[in-house]
Amino acid sequence: IKENIKFESKINVLEFGSGYGHLANYFLKSNIVRNYYSIESDERCYQTLKKLNLIIYKNVDDINFKINFDILILSHILEHITDPINFIISLKKKYNIKYIFIDVPCEDFKYKEFDEPHLFFYNINSLKKLSNICGYKVEKIQYYGDEIEKINDKQLFYKKLFNKLKIYVLLFYLFLTSLNKKVNMTKLEYIMNKNYKADKLNLSK
Repeated sequence: IKENIKFESKINVLEFGSGYGHLANYFLKSNIVRNYYSIESDERCYQTLKKLNLIIYKNVDDINFKINFDILILSHILEHITDPINFIISLKKKYNIKYIFIDVPCEDFKYKEFDEPHLFFYNINSLKKLSNICGYKVEKIQYYGDEIEKINDKQLFYKKLFNKLKIYVLLFYLFLTSLNKKVNMTKLEYIMNKNYKADKLNLSK
């Protein structure tokens, strides 16, 4: 970000899903931040984020005053958004956002052993198109990490197939036993908890 965008004065930052503030910490050390706003629903992170002097909100609609943001940070967020176009455009209009930093997995269904619950799978072309539709010019875009062809093999294919089979067997078992109801979970929540070790809070996110 620092290499490609030159800010003339200190900036207001808005980040979705700050977690424990790893990215925010780097930003704050650069001494270019006026205020850093964090949208984070996981209250377990709040104590750490407060130590970094972040301004924390559980939901973006809780920001009920007029403010402009110089940059919006969406790191591993966009793949979970049901309507990314309207999501970005509405934020742009409301907060006059000049720049957006987007970090997403690249078509991770092709190389991950488990199919994660992502709603969209992006690559460079789809991100460029999304940016254009939302009215943003791409300053820089690049892949990071190993090429998909190098990490995708037959062994992974069979692992993915086996994992999917396990999920279908578990789903069938739940239909027969209703075991999920005993722990107050839907069938989907129970499967996510068993296979991905997701707790209730992460399930809702």
